[in-house]
Amino acid sequence: MTRLARFVVPLLALLLLSPAVMASGKEDSWVVAAKARSPQDISLWTRVVPGAELKAFRGATHTDTDIASAVAMLNDEATICHWTFRCEEVRKVGTAENGDVYFYLKIKGLWPVSDRDAVIRAHPILNTRTGELVITGVAAPDYLPRSPSHVRIPSIESTWRLTPTANNLVRVEWEGHVDPAGSVPRWMSNAIATLIPRFTLNKIRNLLAEPQWRSPAAREAGQALLAQVRHRVP
Repeated sequence: MTRLARFVVPLLALLLLSPAVMASGKEDSWVVAAKARSPQDISLWTRVVPGAELKAFRGATHTDTDIASAVAMLNDEATICHWTFRCEEVRKVGTAENGDVYFYLKIKGLWPVSDRDAVIRAHPILNTRTGELVITGVAAPDYLPRSPSHVRIPSIESTWRLTPTANNLVRVEWEGHVDPAGSVPRWMSNAIATLIPRFTLNKIRNLLAEPQWRSPAAREAGQALLAQVRHRVP
C-alpha cells in the first residue's frame, strides 16, 4: 500500500457505519445536534433523509496543528484503529488510470446489525492556493467478489475536508451518505447519527495534540504525502 493510499484509507473506513449524507438539500434542513463552544470543540448536525432508514449527519472540529502534520497522523497505520470506529480490516485493492485508489474495508457491526464490507473509490483533490485537501469517495460494490460473511455496502458518497483557517487552525469536516444494505433499528439510527462523528472527531483531535504529531518529522512526512496528490486545483 502506498503512503498516500494509507492516508486515504482510514478516512473512508469510517463511512461504513456512518449514517451520513452529503448536503444535497438546503442548508436550513440540517438540525443542530451539538454546537461547539470553542474552535476545538465539536459541532454536529443531523437531518432526516426521505426514504432512508438512517439520519444524515455532518460533523466538524478544529485542531491547532498544521495540515501537513494532520495528514501525517491520519496516514500512520499504527493509529488508524485508535480513531476509526469498529475498524476490522482495510487494504488497497487497485488503482484507476487517473490515480484514484480502490480500497476494501471491513467494519464490525454493532448488534443487531451484521458486519459490513465495501469497496470504495477514493479521489483526493488539493487546492494549491488555499491548502485545502478534499477527499471524496464513492462505492464500487462490484469491483471485488462478495464475501459470504459480510454484507456488501451498495452505495456510499462522502466528503472529508481538511481546511487551513485564517487563525492558524485546521478545520476537519466529515460529511457523506451510505445505504447500509439492510434494516437498521430506529433506536440505532438515532444514536449513531451523533455517536460515530463525535467519537471520530474527538479521537482525531486528541491524537493531534500529542507531541509525536507536532514534531518537524511529522510535518515533513505530511508534506511529502501532500506532494503525491495528483489532482490539484490552482
